[in-house]
Amino acid sequence: MKLAKVYSNVPRLDEALLVEDYTEMFDVSVEEIMTNIQRRRTLGIQHNGEWYVEAPPFFIDALARVNQQRLNFARKEEKKRSREENASKGTNDTGAPKDANYYGRVLNLKGRVSFEDIKRRYRELVAQYHPDKVSHLGPKLQAVAEDEVKEIYEAFQFFRDRQKK
Repeated sequence: MKLAKVYSNVPRLDEALLVEDYTEMFDVSVEEIMTNIQRRRTLGIQHNGEWYVEAPPFFIDALARVNQQRLNFARKEEKKRSREENASKGTNDTGAPKDANYYGRVLNLKGRVSFEDIKRRYRELVAQYHPDKVSHLGPKLQAVAEDEVKEIYEAFQFFRDRQKK
């Protein structure tokens, strides 16, 4: 079934569906709908050569929820894309360059720590988040684990390079 088109600019109808979409979704014939429109049981209107029928209130509510979910998903995808872009540029989510505080939060380290503490924490986190540990849970969780390990490794490299200086 194709997704119904909702039109808010149809005169006198707040929310309307094309008659063809309505017939597919609610399993009624076009003749039934047109008869109901003629008998004024259903609110319908012709606009630009197409017939539209008023969508039931429950459908409008469901459509609003679906649209909100799509919007939330799009926002999450945009944030994810932004994070990936910033990671490749060497910046954090705010766009500021990544620093010891940022990487300290990644490794969950506070205060002054030795490089041995950093190595120990790195090994603990890699053992915890390694993608092989979640291989039985599916590709999405594997991808999350892989991203987490990459971030942990990047933090470790930051401190390792700093130690060499």
